[in-house]
Amino acid sequence: VQVTGRDNYAACAEALGLDLLAHPELLELPEHAAMSAGWFWHRAGLNTLADKGEFLAITRR
Repeated sequence: VQVTGRDNYAACAEALGLDLLAHPELLELPEHAAMSAGWFWHRAGLNTLADKGEFLAITRR
């Protein structure tokens, strides 16, 4: 999972309590990378799709 775009960085930063706009390199740290992946998974509602086995739909999000 890769966070792209200023709006996504801002939303992720707010959710994680990190200053990602000024320091995007923070997402290179394993703990922050994992947290951002969890944030994206939740924000995109991917658990619902995974529970239904709709893995192709997950890759399109």
